[in-house]
Amino acid sequence: MVSAAIPNTLASIAIIFGTRGGLSDVGKIAAVLAAKEMQQENIRLVAIGGEHDDLCDVDVTYEGGAQELRKELSALPITRINLDEHGSGQQLKAQLQGISTVVAAVGNRQPFMARTIARDTQATINAMEDKQRLVVLGSFGVGEDFLVPNFITRLWSVMLSTILRGARTDLMQQESIVTQSSLDYLLVKPTGVAPEESPVNSWKILTKESNGIELQPRMSLSKTDAAKFMLNEAMHPTLHRTAIILGGDPTKPPPSKN
Repeated sequence: MVSAAIPNTLASIAIIFGTRGGLSDVGKIAAVLAAKEMQQENIRLVAIGGEHDDLCDVDVTYEGGAQELRKELSALPITRINLDEHGSGQQLKAQLQGISTVVAAVGNRQPFMARTIARDTQATINAMEDKQRLVVLGSFGVGEDFLVPNFITRLWSVMLSTILRGARTDLMQQESIVTQSSLDYLLVKPTGVAPEESPVNSWKILTKESNGIELQPRMSLSKTDAAKFMLNEAMHPTLHRTAIILGGDPTKPPPSKN
């Protein structure tokens, strides 16, 4: 379990997020948090999506959360890039010039939504330089997993094999794109990022070395806590060229849904 205090550094960070979906919400919240912790000249915010998508739409349902996040997002200088438009790759590359670390949370793993995680991740990596670091959001249940099997992992496996086969393919392609890159990457594979979970300012990570002997995380995690972890690793890196499972802090009770 790790404290959520975000260290202040002089690192320059770009935060890339999608305009739709739960994973993209984590990126939007990371943008809000970074704006509070860093000087504006050290941050670049990029939204990948269509021109009519609402950049400020965040699916959180705990009391006051959505209203406050929408207000804060609306005040941020966000560059929108539509990857379907000609020249979008060069636009993205220009946004990442001079950046030391890229935080990327794009797309979704929800039913009946477009599958863009692999495409958006590939475009991000294509726009980066080898010396830059990438902290990118993926998903548990895909590729190598470090969780001890439980009811949720088994249910998620069934869903990924049936109604979410498109999401599974998208996420598997993303993992391959990230792990085969030459970047200093951290692939963050969260458990559920539930709209109703208010932040508790801590989390639990599992690594390949956990071997099932560590205390397992809660299978639900606040989107804000996921965003804070990613920013911590962007500004003060501790994990390099690896993947981790990120879940809720098991030593803390689930937060109130009010």
